[in-house]
Amino acid sequence: MKAVIEEIFDDKVVLLLGEEEKEVVINKSQFAQLKDCKVGDWLDVKTEEGSIKYLKINREETEKVKKRIEDKMEKLRKRMDSK
Repeated sequence: MKAVIEEIFDDKVVLLLGEEEKEVVINKSQFAQLKDCKVGDWLDVKTEEGSIKYLKINREETEKVKKRIEDKMEKLRKRMDSK
């Protein structure tokens, strides 16, 4: 399952989990992998009985989504400049 980091507050990380984007709050200190995380990072997540048991930052997915957003923004800028 995939998740994206929506917000970070001190030791709390807010994730949007899965396609339904269910909001989940976890303690950053529970997962050493989150030490260097930032808003917008994508994660591979495994859950068990409703709890996150494993997560890993997915750099490839993060870059793919970032590129897609940058491309859309560039198209919007060009459209606005041509008016």
